[in-house]
Amino acid sequence: MNFSRSFRGWIQAVMILALGFYVLYGAFDLRRLWLIDGANLLFHEAGHIFFGVFGEVIGFWGGTWLQLLMPLAIGVAFYCQGQPYSSSVMALWFGENFFGISVYIQDARAQNLPLVGGEIHDWGYL
Repeated sequence: MNFSRSFRGWIQAVMILALGFYVLYGAFDLRRLWLIDGANLLFHEAGHIFFGVFGEVIGFWGGTWLQLLMPLAIGVAFYCQGQPYSSSVMALWFGENFFGISVYIQDARAQNLPLVGGEIHDWGYL
């Protein structure tokens, strides 16, 4: 039983390192982070809808808020359930979000990125 538990710990450590390297590798070219970006986009667009009921400005902020809030909330839930491995995966996802958000903020003036939810750039509006 101890061998099985120890082996699982090693596998989890290797997976965390692999995910960490994936995020660092993607930091140099954000197009490499396609594996996570689909979920980020989904939560970003859902955030506009969810927070949009609180007003136009909050709706624009809501995309970025929910994009950050989802991995954070899931990570806290995992941590509270005593699942540090899953919590650390969510921490990596939370941190990776800042790469994409920074590119999106930087694009606010030039507006060269393709927009999904309409013709108004969130950060250009804000």
